[in-house]
Formats: sequence, C-alpha cells, structure tokens
Amino acid sequence: MEMLDDRIYLTPLDNEADKVYECYFCDSAIYEGEDCYRVDNLIYFEDCINKHFKIIAEKPDMEGYLADLEYHDTK
Repeated sequence: MEMLDDRIYLTPLDNEADKVYECYFCDSAIYEGEDCYRVDNLIYFEDCINKHFKIIAEKPDMEGYLADLEYHDTK
C-alpha cells in the first residue's frame, strides 16, 4: 500500500506578490497589485510619472502664441 505524502499541505503558502514590471524612471520593481501607468510602452510608478514629465516638460511661449493670434486676426 502506498502512503500519501501530505507534507506539501503543511508548508506555508507563498503570499509574496510577483514582480510584474520595473519602473522606467527609478528602476524599482513594480509588484502585482501596485498602481502603475503605461506611457508609450514604458511603465512608471505614479510618483515617477509626475517627476518624469515635469523634467521633460517645456513652458509654453504665451507671448509668442498671443502674437501669432494677433497676427492672424489682422490678416
């Protein structure tokens, strides 16, 4: 008669979340269930996406824009 090996039932469950992505900006692991965003196939944490876009953003040239509007209105 073969004995049933029930040791597997006695081992604790592995409740660690799996690493799913890596943040493009800070290179930290993003685990299952954490909030993240995809932009152009790049994955970011919420805080990192804000920092990244503030770094690459340019302030608009409002004076130039208004001058262009004024020029087109006078045509």
